[in-house]
Amino acid sequence: MLRVLTRLPRLGRGLVGARWPAAARTIVPAESLALGRRHLGLASPETQVNVLPRPSEGHPHLLAADQSDSATLTLEWSTGQITTLDLAWAFHQCRCSTCVQAGSGQRQRYPPDNALQHNEELQAVRWQPQQGHVELDVARPTPTGLQVIHTVVLPEDALARSLRATQVLADTRRTLTPLNLVEPANLAVHRYTDVVQGDTPQLFAWLDDMANKGAALLVDAPAGDPDARVVDLAARISQPMPTIYGATFDVVATENPINIAYSSVALDLHQDLVYYESTPGLQFLHCADFHETIEGGESLLMDGLAVAARLRDQDPDAYHLLQQVPMTFEKVHYDRALPAHLVAQRPIITADPESGEPLELVWAPPFEGALPFLEPGLCRRYFDAYAALGMVIRESTDLLIEHRLLPNETLCFNNRRMLHGRRSFVLHEGHIRFLKGVYVNIDEFVSRHTSLSQLLGLSLPTARYGHGVAPMW
Repeated sequence: MLRVLTRLPRLGRGLVGARWPAAARTIVPAESLALGRRHLGLASPETQVNVLPRPSEGHPHLLAADQSDSATLTLEWSTGQITTLDLAWAFHQCRCSTCVQAGSGQRQRYPPDNALQHNEELQAVRWQPQQGHVELDVARPTPTGLQVIHTVVLPEDALARSLRATQVLADTRRTLTPLNLVEPANLAVHRYTDVVQGDTPQLFAWLDDMANKGAALLVDAPAGDPDARVVDLAARISQPMPTIYGATFDVVATENPINIAYSSVALDLHQDLVYYESTPGLQFLHCADFHETIEGGESLLMDGLAVAARLRDQDPDAYHLLQQVPMTFEKVHYDRALPAHLVAQRPIITADPESGEPLELVWAPPFEGALPFLEPGLCRRYFDAYAALGMVIRESTDLLIEHRLLPNETLCFNNRRMLHGRRSFVLHEGHIRFLKGVYVNIDEFVSRHTSLSQLLGLSLPTARYGHGVAPMW
């Protein structure tokens, strides 16, 4: 067990995932962005591209380690904090070569063998600053006296990370990136080649916009194979997430669509594939062809977490009820080349149990199945709450981003956080609207964003990824 005994002023803001001042910005030349289109939802006429925020002020380092009694030890940190460790916690966290494999960093001892016995106690504590770890001698009584049976090794960086995690669990509820509930929605813009071929800061700037704003637009992609455009983009994070629609998919109107998106009708705001146990995280839609004579077809985005926060403020009872009763989502479709039978139940809203902050919104009316049987009174209340959320979405026009994609542009958004849709469109003979799509798993995105922030020496991210989990660093 790790317990923070003393809360002194935070001398190292990096401990608690604090956000740093807004990054400096550079300007994309206006002529390259085809300005003058209506409903772009861009930040300004001279669209801005983010660069890296300022590095953090540094992580805490250990000053001393002492034995408190036979079952606990204390650690003194450069921040002025004193923490107390239970020996059982320390024994479980041992990083010696017997307990943890050096190359993989994975545990090697079976749980019963990695548990402190009640007759085992702490005999000695040694802080080894040159080696960067604390050593604990754990002893067991024998007929001839105490005998050391294991030397626990606790690396300083692992201890510091655990300290930060303990603080962040309590503090990120106050430091999560604020939701935009007031200002008109906007869409961050980056160059495709900067993301795919650029350096780490350029990659991180794009990831950070998707993490904190939910979406970004890439412009000026090279002409050529649209499949390669989205696969290369996914490879900057991990790899494409295969689904029943393939590793990549084509969004183009067909005569007998297996998905309503593969037609020309309007799509109300929704999220994709919520009937999967792990709903896809990022979605990239690359515009391969969108003839200028086609009427309609604008892409729509809205921040689902901002919508949930508005419902919380306007109708707290509805907000609470939508957390309690799971909705059924399904794709049961046998009249297709690869028959699909996918069903999942999950609540429409997931909130932090302590702060009440929204952590996830699941909104996909086209894919809803039958609601579980509810008592008549509760059923009516549930559908009233459901309708209230639908009205908040419909009326939150200030949160709506509307953009007509141009060829070689790529719309990138977090499918777990952002609702998306489109206007209906009218095709003319010989002309098509063709988007190439790909998904990336949400955990791969969170891992990439977080690890890059650490490798670049930045403060821990406090983004709202929309996957129902509060940051736990």
